[in-house]
Amino acid sequence: MNDVVTLGETMALLQPMPDGPVATSAVLHHSIAGAESNLAIGLSRLGRSVGFLSRVGDDPFGQAIRTTLAGEGVGVAKLAIDPSAPTGIVVRQPGRSGEPSVFYHRRGSAASQLDEGDIDANWLEGVRLLALTGITPALSSGCRRAVFAAIELAHELKIPITFDPNIRFKLWGDRHTARRVIGDIASRCDVVTPGAAEASFLTDTDDAIEAGRRLVVGRTELVAVKLGPTGSVAISDSVVVSAPASKVLNVVDPIGAGDAWAAGFVSILLEMEPDRIDPSGLVRALERANLMGALTTMFRGDWEGLPQLAELQRIERGEQIVSR
Repeated sequence: MNDVVTLGETMALLQPMPDGPVATSAVLHHSIAGAESNLAIGLSRLGRSVGFLSRVGDDPFGQAIRTTLAGEGVGVAKLAIDPSAPTGIVVRQPGRSGEPSVFYHRRGSAASQLDEGDIDANWLEGVRLLALTGITPALSSGCRRAVFAAIELAHELKIPITFDPNIRFKLWGDRHTARRVIGDIASRCDVVTPGAAEASFLTDTDDAIEAGRRLVVGRTELVAVKLGPTGSVAISDSVVVSAPASKVLNVVDPIGAGDAWAAGFVSILLEMEPDRIDPSGLVRALERANLMGALTTMFRGDWEGLPQLAELQRIERGEQIVSR
């Protein structure tokens, strides 16, 4: 049985090494990347059992994804091998402004072939939490149906759902559709965790607290907004709490910080009593989330810098780390 399950696409990640333009780089470093699998690895390193549902191609990239996730303790029983479609690829090029450019090669990928038929009750048996992102429904109509099928099944089984909008306009293309679909999904989930820009996009306000209040609709009981360098804030009908950002000594790679934040936040949500919003618990969840996001930026890669539980707890206690 898993504490958490999630679904989405994990891709082969190619990046120039050393940093520079892809067109003139002699070496492209290979890793894996995907918001949902980043979350799964983060939670697994924090001692939670996590299952990942997806598809990969019958190719070396797909094999690398399965091997990496299994090696990180993520359950891959529902990570199918599709011999008729390739594993998706993402190429990331460093930018002069610090924000990298991303080029997707995922149209027609194995993961984009997911549909509602991939969702069944056995997958959610004994699960405590379903974690979704707004990336998966942008991949294809089948993926969108799979997400809504997972939501309906979770409702039937009374399993709470967290939702990170993770808006990727390159995938959606049409901003109106992105806002409509993501807003619809958000209203069907118990906890919604947008970034500040995403909250503003979905609610037409730049005030994070007001945006959070506007997102507490439908089934949503709690909204936590990631505020970057100023921390994060959690909003419900009765509670507003915040936590400051954790200091980062040296930012190496900011990509993956939001997924690390989500892993930290969810790890504390799992410790809290269900059906009760505890302000002190929420502050602790925000503090851990902020710390997780900060720690991950200190290493290159989407997930490689995610901390193990023992290391994270030492840092939370303020213990000095002896390196030699």
